[in-house]
Amino acid sequence: GPEAWLAGRKRNMSELGFLDQAMFKLEVAGMSPMYMCGGFVLETADSPYPVNSQVIADHLAACMEDIPLMRKRLVQDPLKLGNLRLVEDPGFDVRKHITCSVLDAPGDSTALMAALGAFSGRRMDLASPLWHFEIIEGLEDAKIAVVAHIHHAIMDGMEGMRIVESMLSERPKPGRRPRKHPRQAAARPTPIGLLSGALLENLQRFYIKVPNFAWNNTGPVLRNLAEMIVGKIEKVVASDRAAGSDAIKVYKTSLNTAPISAGRTVAILELPLKEINTLSRTFDCSINDLALLFNSSALEHYFVSIGEVIDFDLIAGMPINVRSEGDRSAGNALSLGRVNLHNTIGDVQKRLRAISTDTAAIKHSVKSRKPPKEQSSEIDYRALGDLVSPFLLGAMAYCVVNFNLLEKVTFINVGISNLPGNKTPPYLAGAKIRTLIPMAPPADSLALTITVTSTAEHLIFTYHGCAETISDAQLFVEGARRGFEELKKSTIRRRKPASVKARSKRAQQKRSRL
Repeated sequence: GPEAWLAGRKRNMSELGFLDQAMFKLEVAGMSPMYMCGGFVLETADSPYPVNSQVIADHLAACMEDIPLMRKRLVQDPLKLGNLRLVEDPGFDVRKHITCSVLDAPGDSTALMAALGAFSGRRMDLASPLWHFEIIEGLEDAKIAVVAHIHHAIMDGMEGMRIVESMLSERPKPGRRPRKHPRQAAARPTPIGLLSGALLENLQRFYIKVPNFAWNNTGPVLRNLAEMIVGKIEKVVASDRAAGSDAIKVYKTSLNTAPISAGRTVAILELPLKEINTLSRTFDCSINDLALLFNSSALEHYFVSIGEVIDFDLIAGMPINVRSEGDRSAGNALSLGRVNLHNTIGDVQKRLRAISTDTAAIKHSVKSRKPPKEQSSEIDYRALGDLVSPFLLGAMAYCVVNFNLLEKVTFINVGISNLPGNKTPPYLAGAKIRTLIPMAPPADSLALTITVTSTAEHLIFTYHGCAETISDAQLFVEGARRGFEELKKSTIRRRKPASVKARSKRAQQKRSRL
């Protein structure tokens, strides 16, 4: 039957989910692309093995050609009726996805940031596997940078991190070498084969998936309709409700313009992790709370510096992984939590407490959610997305872009992503990684994204945004550092009253003895 036939085809072709396809189709319709970008700087001088751009290129090629997903490209039937699918690219050549460049002297951090911005602004060839590496030489002290593009449509950040980790080692090892003989070319899918698969897929969608969804979600749908009738339906995400806010009002800033330009700007800040941990213990808060506080200061400083009046709270959007335990699929399984940055609170300690209170409520909400099997009162929105026809999805993407609908809605002011770091310094092809530079993609109506990660020694913030919209990305670095220094100074003020009280008590005891 159709289900068995489709199951056989999926062994060679992987369907994209609703969110994955939306990211791709929005780019095709003209929206700014959603490319995950990032890299690292390598210390080559201390490596026990010879390390240069050729050694690194060989190592990357050997690693990438062994990952099936990286050999696949996206295809769709001629009438755009079926889902986008990942298939083996018959013309795959790993070397076409790895290039080298050299910085002009002196190869300092400013030149590197400019090179990263230029790289992240490039468009990919959508007819090829959607990833690219660039090896950047010419840095100071013989350092080498490696930067990567991976399309968000084919994987989420967690899968991207797993791929990067597969290339690294915990101790110096010589780089791998790619295979001498290319893999046997995969069979190219035919238009007739894709179209027949799309027709059977739609039969399955309308005659199997839709009835199953209606049967499994009748109760939640009727319940939501009843809430709409009585006017009690909640229009906020779970994190807003958990933080005690029934409706977060988001006001537009200069960072919320659509569309954004193709140019990109990058800035990076490294803060000493030892001092961050001390502040975390002092104020009984998480490192994530501190990161939100410092970036609240970064945004405040930026807007003051450019003369833009911000007399309202800024709202940050934080991607939340909703993948079930054991799910190893590469597609996106994300929700979005919104966090108030409380930038209108002047006192740094009070601002930190407000942020910490909100994030604690969000964590409590996430932990208290019922397991998926018990969520009988919730609509399965991932399953609902799978019911949307790809043809309709393409039409929706066209309307969003051509009618500039993102300009009319402001859901968040800035995106902040948190990626797990490495406690021990890893190695790539025998060279030690000096620092990480993750860059979440900016988007139309979201001209700035901030990515937070860590190494054994530093907490790292990367500011990645639209070069035309953002006048100077270094202003964010200055603001975050200022927030960090201000909080450190406040710990002295915090201890001072206790010491004064102690001295007063000792003086009183001395007078009583006299």
